[in-house]
Amino acid sequence: MTQTTTNIRIRDFKPTDEDYTLIAQFISAVWPEHPTSAEELRMDDELHKDSHYVRRRFIVEQNGETVGYGTFFHMPWLYAPQRFFINGGVLEQHRGR
Repeated sequence: MTQTTTNIRIRDFKPTDEDYTLIAQFISAVWPEHPTSAEELRMDDELHKDSHYVRRRFIVEQNGETVGYGTFFHMPWLYAPQRFFINGGVLEQHRGR
């Protein structure tokens, strides 16, 4: 029997040009019907930065390669303090492992 170990790391998104670009490229690859850009993501964050809405993003890395991302946030149109929307994705070649 062969045992494979993987190094999976979930880290907080940092509001840097590098992470915005990484997340935008990732979202566009996982959901090509809804492409986005680093500028769009940054603008959306700027619009909500002073609000009471929570938004957190995470980047999933496996052996140093970005393979997934996740986010949870309040939906302004359905706001309730303890209700969050959860979204994420994994690159197709890394699913089911």
